[in-house]
Amino acid sequence: MATKRSYSQGRVFKHPQSPYWYSAFSIRGEQVRKSTGLPYKAVGNFNERAAKQVLADHMARARAESGFGALTLDGLLKGVENDYKTNDLKSARVLTYRSKHLRDFFGANCRAGTITKDRLLAYAARRKEEGAGNASINREFSLLRRGFKLASDRVGTRPVFPMLREPAPRKGFFEPEDHAKVVAALPEPHDRIWQAIHDTGWRVVEILTRRKTHVDLENGWLNIEPGETKNR
Repeated sequence: MATKRSYSQGRVFKHPQSPYWYSAFSIRGEQVRKSTGLPYKAVGNFNERAAKQVLADHMARARAESGFGALTLDGLLKGVENDYKTNDLKSARVLTYRSKHLRDFFGANCRAGTITKDRLLAYAARRKEEGAGNASINREFSLLRRGFKLASDRVGTRPVFPMLREPAPRKGFFEPEDHAKVVAALPEPHDRIWQAIHDTGWRVVEILTRRKTHVDLENGWLNIEPGETKNR
């Protein structure tokens, strides 16, 4: 049992007839052994750690080539979108925005099996260069992780997601005089939008998605449909 488990998860070992670390793993029941090209006679265990990264690359490439990870990034994200729509979740409205960043970086046709922890770290670095905060990147990772979970029967092993440390919750209050100054400085119609957010306590996305059917100017009503709020 131990041998099967190690092959399933992948392992590196010292080949008795070679000075290099070897990787070993299984794809659809077939055992694969490949040299990592890294000598094991090195100071400390640095080359062993590097060999494990080569193992991860070997496994990702083999999954993609064998069809084990044939599902694309676009397929993963569409699975999440369908799941949210089916369950009438309000967060479905922000999926398009978050999905765009993932599709732009990895490519819509990127094989799910080739998305590794290293590529996720590169994605986080790119998003930081674009000005995204840790919380935004984590929400995008959560979206992709959800896609892997929904398609776990088709993509096999899921990558490890390097979730980033988020800042502590903000403290303090926005006083009435501060609010008045902001409204006075905003051009139309942004001043009215800000005022509506202040008066209702609704989230920005809830205000910006209102339609004519939600507005009753005669009676002074602005409506939100049951189930549209985060707390239902």
